[in-house]
Amino acid sequence: MIYTHSNYVKAPSTVIRRVKILWSGVRTRGRKKSTSWDGNICISKGKICHVEEVAFDTFQQGMTSRSNQTVRFRSSTSGDVDGFILDVDGPDDAVITFSSKVKSFQINLGELSEKPMVFEAGGVNLRVECSIQGAYDESEPYAAFHSECSYTDSEAVCDFRAYWVKVVQKNGQMAYSSPIFVDWIS
Repeated sequence: MIYTHSNYVKAPSTVIRRVKILWSGVRTRGRKKSTSWDGNICISKGKICHVEEVAFDTFQQGMTSRSNQTVRFRSSTSGDVDGFILDVDGPDDAVITFSSKVKSFQINLGELSEKPMVFEAGGVNLRVECSIQGAYDESEPYAAFHSECSYTDSEAVCDFRAYWVKVVQKNGQMAYSSPIFVDWIS
């Protein structure tokens, strides 16, 4: 990856923050590689106002119960990603606890940023990523469905170069472009 572009605007820390928690990976390579992540996410101060599921594969997986402080879930991954986007109303020192069969940890809400914090859990890419997801600029209709960006490849030294575009939606769904070929002009 050489460039990342986000359609989100930074949300002030005085408002409800969107906390994105994603987990992925498998224990081993080969058959029967599915990994069970059943567990819960809790917050010590404040409350969880809204929960959005991300990329669960079946109706048997996802949120099993919820309160203002806790989300319980059933999940398994086979190399794919599962997770939640939580709208959290809490102070910077609110502690988020992630507990599952694979990995458990605690982190202060104020420590999170748009850059994901990664908690490795062994296996083959077993990990949990936590970040703050910005908010859409709601003053522009359809802002969430449109994006523009530009990129200058300062390392391009050949006559012909291929680029690919990968789009990741907030729900974990992905789209990839075919190669885009560019002629390099000096």
